[in-house]
Amino acid sequence: MSLFNWKKKEEPAPEPERLYNNDEMLFARLLFETNPQFDDKILLQEISKQFAQVEPAPNDRDDARQYFFRDYMASFKEGSLPAQCTIFRPAASDIQKSLEKAYQQLWHWREAKEATANCRYELVVSDLMSRTLPYKQRNELFQKFVIAVATAMQPKAIYFPTSEKVVETSTYLSMMALDGVEYLYGLLNVRLFNLPDQSMLMDTVGLHAFGLPDFQFQFKDHDPSTIAGLLSSYGHYIFGYGSVILNGETVEGVEQGSKWKCLYDASALPPNRNVLNLRE
Repeated sequence: MSLFNWKKKEEPAPEPERLYNNDEMLFARLLFETNPQFDDKILLQEISKQFAQVEPAPNDRDDARQYFFRDYMASFKEGSLPAQCTIFRPAASDIQKSLEKAYQQLWHWREAKEATANCRYELVVSDLMSRTLPYKQRNELFQKFVIAVATAMQPKAIYFPTSEKVVETSTYLSMMALDGVEYLYGLLNVRLFNLPDQSMLMDTVGLHAFGLPDFQFQFKDHDPSTIAGLLSSYGHYIFGYGSVILNGETVEGVEQGSKWKCLYDASALPPNRNVLNLRE
């Protein structure tokens, strides 16, 4: 008989693998029919409506503006720094050509191509030194800055490169006022592609910029509008709760009670990113 009844210490269960992407800088391209000019007083007024603490950077350039936000402190090995956002005038380019991908996916704004046909000028808005912020704070910072700049400068439209989505400025501002800055109207897109085998592939694009997985689904016998609604709902769920769906877990499909399996996969179509591939 053993003198001692040692119990082997139980090892903690390993953390399950979760799906992520490498986060990316956030951009918004503000599109204009006439050459926009900076009005620093109006810009600061609108930015100050969105942020309690804003500090314009010293500026000696006519083609850029930069702002520091001490309400959003980003942590780095060297210490903490205020997150920043910038507005700059890019080199001249063919705007319509650069929007070709967006023009192919106009579920939300059918008249976008015609409405932006005369846009020859743009300003680019981006975040800086903010990628270590929690992704929801980062989205809030960026969306509030876009709202402020768009309100001050009134572009014809706004194009979000990470979601390949072009939106009407007035609609974007209305959506943000209605649903708040966590709303993903500009930064999440649902796309549809017709494949050679007569099937369709639909996916979300935009979540990857926050380090989260997107979704994709290939099918033949479903209504694309229904699938678009589901994918949008799945995308907002992931944004709300994080990468919580494990490889092989299920979500509810089109029919009540139906289960679709989520498999960790690489995206079938660019941009290259990790996705939750849905299988019936």
